[in-house]
Amino acid sequence: MIERWLIALTGPRGVVMALFQGFSGKKADGGRHSRWRCAGSLVFIIVLATVIIHGFTLAPLARCLGLPGPEGPGLLIVSGSALLVALTQALEREGVDTLITETNQQHLFKGRETDLWTYYGNIVGEGAEHQVEFIGYPTVLAASDNDAYNMLVASDMGPKLGREAVWQLNRVRDEARHALPAQLGGPAFGRSAHV
Repeated sequence: MIERWLIALTGPRGVVMALFQGFSGKKADGGRHSRWRCAGSLVFIIVLATVIIHGFTLAPLARCLGLPGPEGPGLLIVSGSALLVALTQALEREGVDTLITETNQQHLFKGRETDLWTYYGNIVGEGAEHQVEFIGYPTVLAASDNDAYNMLVASDMGPKLGREAVWQLNRVRDEARHALPAQLGGPAFGRSAHV
């Protein structure tokens, strides 16, 4: 309920007025009266003022109301392997927010068993965009046992977060004709290893 009050208090003002002025201003009097000419400036000033005022007051107001927020940058780990679950536990003890994502539900069992934050599904899929708060996880480690999926995650999230913020487990180099191109993916994390 507190969240609703916060949204009601800090919602941008003047947006409805801008919409009304945009659709009906010219139609109402054909642009003949000066009151409609200055309405555009008034709408701009109201919207700009509320954005600036709420930009400076929103975080302190949320803290005063006791609403939680991200305490620091987190790490999104794309793998539910035992090694990475142990890494996640160590990071959690140090105060780093982490999220384990996995497309295989059995791989998430250990993470869920230890009360870690997990997401079951394709992290680059549309469902993740609606269910995962990416803003709390500006760094990604793609370390699943599927090289092609790691490459897909790194290639998809690299442009969004920055290539330096998306790490990929070093791929196993395969000389077969189906080997993945070296240009795809993100910076390598570690040497050739299977997790």
